[in-house]
Amino acid sequence: MRLLFLIAVFVVPLLLPDITTWRCVASRRFRVLMQSSVTIDDPTMPWNESDARISGYYEQIGVSYVVGVQLAAVPGTDKFLFMERPSDRHPDGEHYNAGVLDVHTREFTNVECNTSLENAGHSFLPDGRVAVLAGHKPQSKYPEGRKDVGTLEYGHWLATATQLPNGQIVVMGDSPSPVGPGKDDAMKNPFYEIWDPTTNAVRSMQLSASFLTKTKEQLPARDNWDYGYINTTGVDLSMRLRINMSTSEAPYSFAPWEVETMPTPRLTFSSVLLPNGKVLLIGGAKVGLMGDAARGGVAMANEPNLVPALYDPQAPAGKRYTELAQTLIPRLLHSTAGLTSNGTVLVAGGDRSNRFWSTVPYSPSPTSFPEYRNEIFHPPFVFDTEHKPTITDCPSIIKYGESLNVIEYTIPNASSVVTSVVLVAPSSDTHTRNMHQRLVGLRIVESSTEEPADSGKSVSVQGPPNANIAPPGLYMLFLLNGDVYGQAKWTSKKTKIESKQHLSVKVFWKTLSPY
Repeated sequence: MRLLFLIAVFVVPLLLPDITTWRCVASRRFRVLMQSSVTIDDPTMPWNESDARISGYYEQIGVSYVVGVQLAAVPGTDKFLFMERPSDRHPDGEHYNAGVLDVHTREFTNVECNTSLENAGHSFLPDGRVAVLAGHKPQSKYPEGRKDVGTLEYGHWLATATQLPNGQIVVMGDSPSPVGPGKDDAMKNPFYEIWDPTTNAVRSMQLSASFLTKTKEQLPARDNWDYGYINTTGVDLSMRLRINMSTSEAPYSFAPWEVETMPTPRLTFSSVLLPNGKVLLIGGAKVGLMGDAARGGVAMANEPNLVPALYDPQAPAGKRYTELAQTLIPRLLHSTAGLTSNGTVLVAGGDRSNRFWSTVPYSPSPTSFPEYRNEIFHPPFVFDTEHKPTITDCPSIIKYGESLNVIEYTIPNASSVVTSVVLVAPSSDTHTRNMHQRLVGLRIVESSTEEPADSGKSVSVQGPPNANIAPPGLYMLFLLNGDVYGQAKWTSKKTKIESKQHLSVKVFWKTLSPY
């Protein structure tokens, strides 16, 4: 008998895109000693502007009432939807498994949700709603989470959900059975399913053996690869693959894999694509492996990596990684991060926070197992105020291929001008995967070089060529002067896909609306 598993969809207003950054890693194996470490009650880092301009700065922004195990931006705002599995000891004494943090006001609002959100995938609909799909059978009071909209034919525990250019969402990955930890979890799901939000229909497709074979052939030799354990050093290698887009007869080709060494080992962390194309690696551990708990309840990931690293893909080989300012709050399993509209990064989540070992001083979670404290990481680029562009006027909709997109701006340094214009998609992060990151550079067709006394400068850009490059949705529009970027404006991609409000969805409109 074939089982049916359902989709849960939660609403936000506005739009969307999806993901472009992949990284594969190999593993090295070393024995380490388990050591206790000094703990620090106050995690506040000392402020020094000259240091911040070089290495960035961590800022404490209070607590949430839900652990940020899964984090999705609310398009059009600087609010973020938190989802958990759930945890105990909530700071407000309640037991919600979802909520919204407003980064500007620092206020957290619980969101009513009567189904499980554990290990789900999440993406965005063209009208801006956050879609939460598939997930794990709950080990809690919450009923199964795949409910209300559409029917998934197969279960997808730890699902990946990605929006397609036509506005539909593909769901793929992991075990086909919604079961608890056990041998059945080892089953792999070869099916991916596509949900159409305009018709509520779902269709499934099986990955072909030839597809899997071709994918495997693209990976480098595995002579030095190995499995990790809770006391083995994590990965300190990253792998880079260049994809060359060419003609319609040969739409793309691959350059050879390039292996690089990171400053430190890092696992179960978050990667955030910044507006200048650099990638922030933040949080995680140096020792162990991705997983919930080993025998006796101890953490599988240990020795928190408190120092973020910045990856510059344009730098020469061997010089692409730079370490930045450290935090004192460990972010191990179930931690997340997401880009805000001013180019800073919200850092949240983490659990099993009282079960790991560390060799460096850190600030333990006041609530033991779960971590409710939130931080904003300010990359060094945001402190260069002299060269930071400020948007004064821009179109609310950018049409595909259109060149009449005039953006007006000011910049303190009179001799400086905007050198690049980019669209950045909202974040959707969980379990070391951001399912919606996308950065699209816009071609500059005209730029003013002189600043009149009574107005600012302007730059005209051409919209993306089509929805394959930038799926319809809401994006953050950033202006850059070199690597320095200013406050973004939210702008949408024009789309022919209409929102159907008759869907049976859970509407959190008032809670999540940017208006």
